Order: sequence, then structure tokens, then C-alpha cells
Amino acid sequence: MINAIWEYKKLILALLASLLLVVGIGYFSADKKSVPFYDTKIDKLMFDRENKAPKYIITLPDLKKKEKNKDEINLVPKVDTPSLDSEGGIRSVEDLLSQMPNILTMKPIPATQQLSQIVLDNSLVEDVDKMKLPKINDDGQKPWEQYGNKVRVSPRFKRVSILFKGVGLNGDELNKMNEGLPSEVSFSFSPYTQKKGEKILSLRQRGHETYIDLLLPSKDVLKSDNGPMALNLIISQEEALERFKKLLDTGAPVGGIVVNDGIADASTKVLLEKIIKEAGLRGLLVIDATSSPLIASLNKKGVAFRKADFVIEHVYDREIIRNLLKRAETEVMDKGQVMIVAENKPVIVLELLNWIQTFSPQLEYEQMKNTPITKPLALVPASNLVVED
Repeated sequence: MINAIWEYKKLILALLASLLLVVGIGYFSADKKSVPFYDTKIDKLMFDRENKAPKYIITLPDLKKKEKNKDEINLVPKVDTPSLDSEGGIRSVEDLLSQMPNILTMKPIPATQQLSQIVLDNSLVEDVDKMKLPKINDDGQKPWEQYGNKVRVSPRFKRVSILFKGVGLNGDELNKMNEGLPSEVSFSFSPYTQKKGEKILSLRQRGHETYIDLLLPSKDVLKSDNGPMALNLIISQEEALERFKKLLDTGAPVGGIVVNDGIADASTKVLLEKIIKEAGLRGLLVIDATSSPLIASLNKKGVAFRKADFVIEHVYDREIIRNLLKRAETEVMDKGQVMIVAENKPVIVLELLNWIQTFSPQLEYEQMKNTPITKPLALVPASNLVVED
């Protein structure tokens, strides 16, 4: 009996021990599973919410290392302004700014020619819907001829015409260009210029021929728009002609239009033909400064027309501009004349001015006999290179 009771107790103790073992294993297993698994120590630092990583980590300096490298550290310069180059160039921000192209640094020069017609000639104007528009007068005189100026060029010299387009938006820069460029340089105004009449008259008093920009529809029409004074693909031809007429209503003499680059293809061909025809009927000169061959291929009978040989725009690298001017020199020496239409950005204006200053002077015959001519190029107004079909 006693043995049976003892066996029974041993069985109970074994069951209790097994139960305790199962409970213990379950507890430690559950505690292990509650701890998230991290692939790396960095993950644990970033995501462990029980033992959060410090928000800031501060590395204390190694005092011995700092003491050892103290002299080296003191040799490192503190740079607050542009550093001095090996050639003794830029020393300060002021030096840097002084080397940047700036039209406002241009120096005034004496006027080199005079226009015979500075203000509007009433015989070359007609009133249309409260606008004063150019016209051919009863004697057959045309605005592009009367408002221009033919200049004499020595026989051995080649003709160069330079016209800056898009001018007038910055009045201070325009004044500097007016006074700092030879009078033979021509200007074409942006249609968005404020007080165009006053600015045109100011240029003409210094002898510069004056024109107005014609803006075509933007090539990137989905991202940009040339504004309410530009031609547009979604307006009617009648509205486009009305915009063209408003463009010519400046209150001051303009000899013609400078067609800026844009959409000039089959979609605008008919409209451009009407614009060119309208310009011809009003006795205006048309200068084609586009990259398209379309305008040159249109019927231009009775229209004074010239396609620019070089258009310098969207260029801000001096070397590129200088290379273009070298090409222009080659062409003018070969063909006898060249027309350059340029954007009025400071680097372009100043590079063209520097180039003009390298032209040999036109002297009297007796003086020229004893003077070497290194670059026989003569600057002429835009109208001097135009032929009327």
C-alpha cells in the first residue's frame, strides 16, 4: 500500500515538473518572439523603441591629436571672399564683379553720323482706327528709305551691319548702348517696351536707325507664350494683322520690322505672307532673323528684304561669340557684306563693341597710301544692306 502511494506521489511530482518546464519554455519563447528582429545594428538603432538611439551624436575631440595638429590647423586660411589666383587676378568680390560683363560700364563716344529724319514725317503717316501707321507717301517715298541713312564706304572696305534686337526693356542699359556704340549700329525695339516713342527718338538723335521686333508664335508653345503682341496660332488672321498694325503705332519713326525666331513653317506660311505683304505696302523693310528658310522663300515682290547672315542669341560664352565673329569676318571678306542681328545681352554687346574697335579706320586717299589696312571693315546701318525685289 505504501509503495503504491509513493509511486502515485512520484507520478504527481513528475507531472508538476513537466508542467513547470512547459510553462517556462513558453514564457521564454514568448519573450524572445516579442523582441523585433533587426537585420543590422543601424536598423536596431533607428527602429528599436525600447532602447531608442540618441537624437544627436556628439564626438568629443581627441585632445592629444588636436594638440599634435595644432600648427597644421592654424595654417588653413579662412576664405570669406574669392581667392587670389596664381596670376594675381581676382582678390575680392569687387574684383569679381568688375570682370563680369556690364553694359553700364560702357564709355560714351561722339556720334559718328546724323539722320536726316529724326521725328515722324507727316507725309509718311496715316491715321487708322486712332493709330498712326507708316505709309508710302504720294511721291512714292518709303519710310525705310526716308528714316534710314546711306553712308559712304571707301572702295577697298567691306560692309558690316550690326543690329541689336529686343532693346528698350532696360532703360539704363539702352542709354549706355545709345551713347557707347557707333551711330551706324541699328536697334530694334521689343513690342513690350514702355514709352517706345521717347526711347526711339533718343536713339535717332544720336544717329541710330530704329526698327520694331515682330514676335512669331513660340516654338515651345505648351510651356511659353510670347505674349499678347506676338503672332499666335489660335487667333484669326484678321486679329493677327490687327496686332501687326498696333505694333507699328509707336509715335516715332521705325523703318521696318525684325522677325524674331519662332514657328515659321506650313502652319504660319499664309499668315506670314500677309504680314510681309502688308509691310511692303507700307514701305517697310523686313529683316529676317529666324532660323527658318520659310520667310526668305515667300513672295516678297516690292518688299525691301534682308535675311541676317548671323544671329547671335542665347550665347553667353565669350569664346563662342568670338568664333562666330571670326566666321563673320571670313564671310564678309568673301561676299563683301554681312548682316549680324544680336541679342542685347551684356557679354554679346561688349564683345561686338570690342570687335568693332578692331576695324581699320576709313581715311582719305592720301592718308591711306601710307597707312597699312589690317582689317578693311566698315560699319554701316541696316538699311544699307537691303535690296528691294
